[in-house]
Amino acid sequence: MPGRNDACPCGSGKKYKKCCLNNSQQVAGMVSQGMFEETIQAFQRMIFEITENYTHLLPTQFVELEDNDLDFVYQVSKLLNALRNEEKEESKSYLDHVIERQKKKERRESVIRSMDEWHKVEPSFFEIFEMENGVARAKNIFTEEETSLLLGFHTDDPELDCVFGLPVQCGPYQIFPHELIEIMDDEMELLKQLIQYAADEEGKSIDEFLRTTDYIFPAIDHLDEFIEEADEYMDGPFFLLPEEEEVSQGIRRLQKPGNEDVIDEMIVEWENMARMNYIQINKPEPMIAAFERVYRVDLYPEDYKKVTLKFLAEKYQTTTGSISNRKKQIEEYFDDKMEMGSPIITRQSPAADFSSPTEDMFRALNEQTFESEEEFEQFIQKWNETGGVGMMPDKTEAERLFEEAVQAPPQQQKEMLEQVLTLEPDYIDALVLYASHLTFDERESYLKDAVKIGEKKFDDAFEKENAGSYWMMVETRPYMRALYAYAQYLLETNTQEKASEYFERIMYLNENDNLGVRYDLIPLLIELEKFDQAQALFDEFPEQTTEMMYHKVLFDYKAGISEKELKKTIQAAIQANNQVIVVMGILDNLQNGGISPEIGQSEYEAYQYASQYAHYWDEPLRELVRDIQFG
Repeated sequence: MPGRNDACPCGSGKKYKKCCLNNSQQVAGMVSQGMFEETIQAFQRMIFEITENYTHLLPTQFVELEDNDLDFVYQVSKLLNALRNEEKEESKSYLDHVIERQKKKERRESVIRSMDEWHKVEPSFFEIFEMENGVARAKNIFTEEETSLLLGFHTDDPELDCVFGLPVQCGPYQIFPHELIEIMDDEMELLKQLIQYAADEEGKSIDEFLRTTDYIFPAIDHLDEFIEEADEYMDGPFFLLPEEEEVSQGIRRLQKPGNEDVIDEMIVEWENMARMNYIQINKPEPMIAAFERVYRVDLYPEDYKKVTLKFLAEKYQTTTGSISNRKKQIEEYFDDKMEMGSPIITRQSPAADFSSPTEDMFRALNEQTFESEEEFEQFIQKWNETGGVGMMPDKTEAERLFEEAVQAPPQQQKEMLEQVLTLEPDYIDALVLYASHLTFDERESYLKDAVKIGEKKFDDAFEKENAGSYWMMVETRPYMRALYAYAQYLLETNTQEKASEYFERIMYLNENDNLGVRYDLIPLLIELEKFDQAQALFDEFPEQTTEMMYHKVLFDYKAGISEKELKKTIQAAIQANNQVIVVMGILDNLQNGGISPEIGQSEYEAYQYASQYAHYWDEPLRELVRDIQFG
């Protein structure tokens, strides 16, 4: 425990008696609420930088999901692992470089020291021994390493058995910046068996399996079902109810020569559903009809014309609505099984020579109404000839085209975006990207339209409830990108006051400023002589980055700060990055000839700063920095 006059261990720079000694929010006398929150924010900023710039290192496309979502935590762990394994320079990975850059943005020394351990972050299971004052003594279930988990800001449950999450170092403890999953002892025991078995099947160590598998998160998500299923088996023989037995018999009646194996698997799946109480029924007919539609259409799409909902309703003396509801329940069951990586059914005996259709084809079929067998056959024939191009629902086709357009070369991209907007005129991201291909005069109307669509979609009531956290919701991000693109357009067209209003609005909607709007807004506020607002942003984001250090030089110079203070600010900026003033002097040559891909990190950051903000710097300021740097 530190003495009253010692430096506070939270890293604030204050004495212990003036800082955390009497802080009611302090946990275990070592980590304050402030340090905890700053660590969370630092980790989130790092994850944002990674998801914006490094998803190409993943073997599969990174999917944007909501923050604090279980799947999001897993996506983050995969991305961290990809960066950890990708070497950027000798003995240093991409993750090492990202962490080093993030350190420069932090002021609290204890947070910076904690970041030295962030290259080890990976999903982990912990068994809790005891909980006191929000701190848990715990053991990693698979490595058996002991540690201290700071859980007081998540839970104070003294009966907590096990937890799972993505632990991050925070002072002497590990914390969970994202979702913390609580697991009971009996659940953990079953989960350990499942994980060990799955790892052995893949021939991997537990550590490697936890870092790379797609199995863990859905397994956790479905633990209740596993427990229930295990309990059912332990309770003795399982017997179908009479109406459930009728469903099994109804499925058996679908059997024909050559499909016996398929029917057997269908019945096994149905009885699993009944065993798990996944679906409860009163009448067997709608369920039998739903199974006939699902299996005959999905496995044998040439039967589509024969098994319409109307046909099945008449056959089984039920309603189309009842069949549709049961069909949806069956599909949800198989979606869950697919998510778990379980085998469901394989097509053992394909009818005729019809190949299994794609997911896109099923989606397109579900949007169609066929008046005759001939119409259906024409649709299938056209799909096979074209690969489904032009046959998808407009919105789905627009999304597919946009994904391709993002990767296309400029001229082709513009043409593809025109197709996207023909299909879906309100596609915000497509409007913004298409505008980048136009002249300034043409660009404005597209950006205005994108902003208006977002304002209409996220109205005043939505804004009142969610202002401050827009970037944390995936559905609002296109609107945020549209606002940012329009603000930058206004800046480029020298409409500075209006640009400032839009930048400030973005920061109001997203307090953490994940888009980095502050870097554009601060020099603009300085140019408009709104020094108090600029200073407030420096106070809110006390970073040691190249952008903020040189923005501070600009601020002190334009705001008329004393020569002594200005000189100290310049010296601090030069110490952080001594390449900025050099790059400003040769910027035109660099922009004409391009920069080398082998450029170092300092040179790259200097180029980024100079290319975006050099126009705010007049010649006397540049000369002053050169004099101090070079004497």
